[in-house]
Amino acid sequence: MEGRISLEPNSTQITAGEGGRAVAVTIVRTQGSDGVVTVDYRSVNGSATAGSDYTAVTGTATFNDGETSKTIRIPILEDSISEGAETFSFTIDNATNGASLLAPRTALITIEDNDIVPGALVYNGNQYLLTDPNLTWGAAQKQAEDLGGNLVTINDAAEEDWLKANFGADELFWTGFTDAPAEGQYRWISGQPVTYTNWTPGEPNDQDGGQDFAVINFGPTGQWDDVSGTESRFRGIIEIGGPNPSSSTSGGRPSGEPIRQDVVTGLVLPTAIDWTPDGATMFVAEKGGVIKAVRNGQVLPTPVIDLSAQVNDFQDRGLSDIAIHPDFLNGSPYLYAAYTYDPPQVNDNSGLAGPDGQGNRAGRLSRITIDLDTFTAVPGSEEVIVGRNSTWDNFNGFVDSTTNFEEPAALGIRNKTPDFLAADSVSHSTGAVEFGPDGALYFSNGDGTSFNQVDPRTVRVQDLDTLSGKILRIDPLTGAGLPGNPYYDGDPNSNRSKVYQYGFRNPFRFTVDEVTGGVYTGDVGWFSWEEINFGAPGANFGWPYYEGGNGNNLRTPEYESLPEAQAFYASGGEATPAILALSHGADNINAIVGGDIYRGNAFPAQYRGDLFFNDLGQGIVRHVSFGEGGVIASVDTFATGMQNVVQITQGPDENLYFVDLDDGLVGRWGFENSAAVV
Repeated sequence: MEGRISLEPNSTQITAGEGGRAVAVTIVRTQGSDGVVTVDYRSVNGSATAGSDYTAVTGTATFNDGETSKTIRIPILEDSISEGAETFSFTIDNATNGASLLAPRTALITIEDNDIVPGALVYNGNQYLLTDPNLTWGAAQKQAEDLGGNLVTINDAAEEDWLKANFGADELFWTGFTDAPAEGQYRWISGQPVTYTNWTPGEPNDQDGGQDFAVINFGPTGQWDDVSGTESRFRGIIEIGGPNPSSSTSGGRPSGEPIRQDVVTGLVLPTAIDWTPDGATMFVAEKGGVIKAVRNGQVLPTPVIDLSAQVNDFQDRGLSDIAIHPDFLNGSPYLYAAYTYDPPQVNDNSGLAGPDGQGNRAGRLSRITIDLDTFTAVPGSEEVIVGRNSTWDNFNGFVDSTTNFEEPAALGIRNKTPDFLAADSVSHSTGAVEFGPDGALYFSNGDGTSFNQVDPRTVRVQDLDTLSGKILRIDPLTGAGLPGNPYYDGDPNSNRSKVYQYGFRNPFRFTVDEVTGGVYTGDVGWFSWEEINFGAPGANFGWPYYEGGNGNNLRTPEYESLPEAQAFYASGGEATPAILALSHGADNINAIVGGDIYRGNAFPAQYRGDLFFNDLGQGIVRHVSFGEGGVIASVDTFATGMQNVVQITQGPDENLYFVDLDDGLVGRWGFENSAAVV
C-alpha cells in the first residue's frame, strides 16, 4: 500500500525560543510505504510574520519506496521588539500517487519572545506590567495591545495570588474580562476560554445594564466586581505572552475513570453507527460504502447494502454518516446514508475522473428501505432525497480544485442549481445526518473548497441559494424544505427553503439535543481554532469571514482580505460567534469531532447534560458542562488516546459509544462492566 501521510503527533505543538535553533516538523507515512509518493507543505503566518520572526518554507516532500519519515526545518529569527509569544502554522496537503492524508495535518509553532519590556515581571513565562494610571478600560486595553498583550487573563487562584502579591492587594485593577459579546456572559478579550472567576458574592449583576468589565480587589472581600468602563478609571495589569496552563483542560474526571470496552472489531474504516429503536440491531457504516448490521454481538454475514460502486472514497470522502428513522419498526423502515458520489460516468474514465478519483465530485443523502426479516436493503429502494442534481454535468470531475484555483466553482454552484451538493475538494463534503425531536431530518454539508489554502470560492458558504457550508432541516420522506425553516420561501424544493443554519467550514459532526431541540455543531477549523457552534434557527456562524474567539468573532487571517469579506464587514453583516472556540496552541487541539449531549442515567450525574467532543489528531475526548442560561461552566478531559475517533453517540443502554476509524472498531465507555447494546 502507498500509505497515509500525516504529521508526527509530537510535531503538532512546538515551542521555540526567539533567535534559537530551527524547529523541526516531521511528516510521517504510515499504513504502507510502497512506491514513490509526495505531499506539499508550507508555512502560514499567524501572529508571527515570515521574514521577521521566522523564515517561510514551502515545497514538496518526496517519500521514496520504503521511506516513512521526512523532517522539515524552519529557521526561527531574532528581532529586538518586545512582542510576547507569537505563532505560525505548518500544514501539509495534496498527497499524490495513491497516498492519502490522515490527521493531524497542521502544526502550530509558538515563538517565545526574549525581549523583556522594561519594568516587567515574569510569571509562567509571561510578562506582567501596569498600565498608565487613570485610564478607562478601553484605553488600558489599547495600551496592552500596543505592547503585544492584553489586560491580564487570570487562569487560577495561584496566578491571582501572585498578581496581588506583586502589584498590590488593595489597588483596583482592570482585567480583560468583558460581557461585550453577550450581556451577562463574560469572556476574556483575548479570546482565551474563561477557566477561573472569583466574583464577589452577588456579582456579576450587569452593572448599569450596559457593557461591563471586571476589576479585582473590589470591596471588602478583595474579590471581583463588574463595573462600567466608560467613566471609572483604574489601573490595568498587562499580560504579554501565551495563555497560561488551563485547569479546564487538565483532565478532571468526576466519579472515577470511565471503563472502555471494544464492542465490534474487524471493521474496515468504520465511520458511523446507529440503532433500531428497540436497541436490538446496530448498523455500522464503513467509509468505502458498505453498511453492516450487528445483532447479538455478531456482524451479520450479509451486508445491509453495498454502495461502494457509487461512493467516492478518496481521502476524507466516503460514506460519512447514517441514521435510522425513529419509526423504523412501525411502518417507516428507512436507513439514511450521506456520502460523496461517484456518478456512473466515472466508469468510463480513469485518473482524477475515474472511480474513487480525486477529481471534483458532489454529495448525496439517500433514503434506503430495509427488509425487517433479513435486515438487508430492499433491492432498488434507494431514493436520493438531497443531491438529486449532484450529477456529472454539474461539476468538472477531471480537475481537483483542492489545489487548482484556475478552475471555476462547479457549474451547479455558479447556476445555483437546486439540490446540488458541491465537493470541489477532497475534503469538506457531506457530514452528519440526524433526526431531531421534532421529527425533522437534519443534515450537514461542508464548504467543499480547499482545506489548506485561501480559496475565493469559499464565499459561497454565505449564499443561501447554495447548499455549501450549511445545516439543512428537511422532510425525511421527500427531502423537501419544511415551512417552519427560517428561510423558507414558499418553494419547498428551493435551496434556501432547506437551510436551517449556515456559515460553516466543515460541520462534520453535530447533535440535536433530544430535550431542547437545539443544534450543537463541531466545525472543523483552519489553522488556529476549532469551534462548537450553537444558535437560533437561521444563525450565520461567519465562515469564511470569521473564525475563533469565545463569544466574540475574530476575523479570519488571509480570508479577511477577500473583497467579499471586506464588503461583509463594511455592511455590518452579523454572525453568531462560537459558544466555545479552542485554540490549536493554547488548548492542544487539532481537529474537532462533535458528539452527543449526554441525557442518560448510566453515567454519574455530573455528566448529565454535558456535550462531548473529540480531537481527531490529539485523541483527547472532552466534555462541556453548562451553567444557568446555557453559559459554559467548564471544559474537562474525559478520555485520551482516542486518535481518529470519528463519532461519539449515546447508545440505547445510555452509555456512550465511539467509532474508531483507523483501528476498525466500535467501542463503548461506561462506569461499570455490563453487556453492550449491539
